[in-house]
Amino acid sequence: ARQMVNEKFGGVWGKKVVFIKADAPDPTSGANEANRLITHEGMKILIGTYSSSIALAASAVAERNKVIFLEVIASSDEINQRGHKYTFRTNESAADLGGTAAVFASEIVAPTVKIDSKKLKVVIFHEDSAYGTSVGKGVKATADRLGLQVLAYDNYKATSPDLSSVVLRFRALNPDVIIATSYINDAVLFW
Repeated sequence: ARQMVNEKFGGVWGKKVVFIKADAPDPTSGANEANRLITHEGMKILIGTYSSSIALAASAVAERNKVIFLEVIASSDEINQRGHKYTFRTNESAADLGGTAAVFASEIVAPTVKIDSKKLKVVIFHEDSAYGTSVGKGVKATADRLGLQVLAYDNYKATSPDLSSVVLRFRALNPDVIIATSYINDAVLFW
């Protein structure tokens, strides 16, 4: 899109559209990089991130500086619940993601395994960052609304080196479905 706008229209308002990248592995770095992009690079729009925790930090910096922050992946509900005027998100919210998982369990999984959805035993398990917490709340609210049997609703640190005690506890509960919200490394560790 940037190339097309620059080639076809000469940019925006007579200026070429330029991307300047930043990399931030955590919320503190996200806030620092947002500040650098705004104050040193003169950026008028920040597009990011991947992580809800980083998006929360970077969008707060953008808001203070009256710079547009456009989020395209991070989904924590809190991103758009703070009353910011300059923060926008194009993707679904975490509550929507979680709610969809619960609906899928009720409407697709339960009939496939021939269990009445009201008797479907569910464990909800999420990592404890802004992303996992928001998704987990969305799963729980929708599961409760649909009448699913929630056997456990737990969170954990995504950096946990061992989840075996959780696995053993869930195994003892004997759920029909586990709805887990994880990042890659902790998902591999859990599964």
